[in-house]
Amino acid sequence: MKKINIQISYGQDKKSTGYILDITYAGIGIICSKNIPIQEKVCIIPKSRDLVRLNGKIVYCMKIEGLKNKYKAGVKFASPTKKQADSLINFIEKINRREFSRLGFI
Repeated sequence: MKKINIQISYGQDKKSTGYILDITYAGIGIICSKNIPIQEKVCIIPKSRDLVRLNGKIVYCMKIEGLKNKYKAGVKFASPTKKQADSLINFIEKINRREFSRLGFI
């Protein structure tokens, strides 16, 4: 998957930057610049037109050893709207088509 940069909004006007590691229909794995507390509500704002903003909750966040201000985090999506769900489905299908094509399956 190509690197997709994101902004993460949480708490009282707090922000972090990062990028998407992996994404499923249930949640998203990210690398971010701040240690975001577990259970914190977040808004993931992609810097890609292929995906809309997604809301969720941090389920884990851990420091990446040896890297300054880098954390690996998991976000479980919160009840997406129809528009968000459709965007997510289309985005994941596009990634899958690209990967299957790269591997020579299609």
